[in-house]
Amino acid sequence: MNTEISPVLQSFYDDFKKLAITLQKLSRETVENGISDYPIFIASSVPVNLGILLFTPEKLNLKWYFYISILEELKRKGVVQSERIEAFKITYKNPEEYACFLLMLPEEASFVFVPYTNLS
Repeated sequence: MNTEISPVLQSFYDDFKKLAITLQKLSRETVENGISDYPIFIASSVPVNLGILLFTPEKLNLKWYFYISILEELKRKGVVQSERIEAFKITYKNPEEYACFLLMLPEEASFVFVPYTNLS
């Protein structure tokens, strides 16, 4: 990436690059198996009680915990409010081309879309 980003975000991106092919496959399987049209990965620097744990820092020399979830679960758990679902669906990018992340930082959490291409 040519743009200056914080060391925390750079560490997330570095971990993402290591896992991108596997994450893309999991996203594809989530859609193809009819689980959800809206797979969402969760990345956090500490363990969280959302989704299914995929990767831990200890096992793969990562700095982040990675989980997989779906929009429907995040709605049930109140992470995405019911009245925001339609707007989220409009914003959601093609899961074949982008990984949707709920990026959980110590001071905030936000949704980001990270392209699977250009992973240098």
